[in-house]
Amino acid sequence: MSDHSKALHVAVLAFPFGSHAAPLLALVCRLATSNPTVRFSFLSTAQSNTRTFPSTRTNEFDNVRPYNVWDGVPEGHQISGNPHVGTGFFLKALPQNFKAGMAQAEEESGATINCLLTDAFLWFAGDLAEEMGVPWVPYWTAGACSLSAHVNTDVIRITLGSTQDVSGSLGSLPGPVDIRDLSILCKPDESECGEGVKEAEGEREGEAGEEEVGARAFREDCKAVLID
Repeated sequence: MSDHSKALHVAVLAFPFGSHAAPLLALVCRLATSNPTVRFSFLSTAQSNTRTFPSTRTNEFDNVRPYNVWDGVPEGHQISGNPHVGTGFFLKALPQNFKAGMAQAEEESGATINCLLTDAFLWFAGDLAEEMGVPWVPYWTAGACSLSAHVNTDVIRITLGSTQDVSGSLGSLPGPVDIRDLSILCKPDESECGEGVKEAEGEREGEAGEEEVGARAFREDCKAVLID
């Protein structure tokens, strides 16, 4: 085995929506600067990588390379402006799209991936790292307020119960978290998971088109992560 194939190779798995990818890349760039012999393969969708890796930064680090993974949208399909629809398609493509991207990174570099650094929102990454026999480093890229809501899920449920008043905020917890934004108040037998996700059901009720299927996938994964 060559020395190159023995080199440290970190696969960085980004969540390509909102502001998730940028802070993860910022961390990777700092790590790459202090560890110039470590290779970092940054995996995200093409659209996300285009935003996150401007042309002036693509070659800034010799040991950081972006790789595009499939966003899950069927070829030729045009999705609406609802962001939850695209998220739904992406979630349906997990984790196979990332596995394909990592295989490409290994083939092009000749170096086996021996560590996963991922957005903590990618819940499957722990199992994937165990399957690969490599360390997993989850990185929470979102705000501290949302993390507090996740950590205090049980406290919030007990305190608020099935309240119908969603106009207030959670004064007992740090951070300006509005009750109306908390999907964790959904019950397992409820079909909806917050107003934002309800909108992702599709523009026309009763039509189970591709966009609606993608939106429903987002809703179900939302429930799986936040309720279970």
